Amino acid sequence: MTQIGHSWPGYGAHGKLLDDFEDVGGLEFCPAEPRRQIVLWMVKCYIGEPGGYGMGVNRPVFYSNVGAPRIHEMFRQNAAVIREDVEHAAGDRYVRAAIRDKHIARRLERLRDLVSAGADEDDEE
Repeated sequence: MTQIGHSWPGYGAHGKLLDDFEDVGGLEFCPAEPRRQIVLWMVKCYIGEPGGYGMGVNRPVFYSNVGAPRIHEMFRQNAAVIREDVEHAAGDRYVRAAIRDKHIARRLERLRDLVSAGADEDDEE
């Protein structure tokens, strides 16, 4: 993950990388410390970086079109396991700087809502 990077130019490799991660157990079976770093990488990949320039002048955020749907699904399926990891990632210096952009902030909020949605269901039981 570190070698490929989380930024949108790496989108071509994100699919195989994330699929392979899922094949070996994904977030559910990952030990806590490496999982926290992997979730941070996934958050950075999902939220992207400011767009609006070059060929993407009409695209406010450059993010991995390949990685984002896979990350969304992994977060949805593992919400209870990664809830604290996502909140930790939200406090990361890179993420805090990135969410100064309102479009990127919305993407982070989608992830936070996704993993916190399960909290309401757990409380009802």
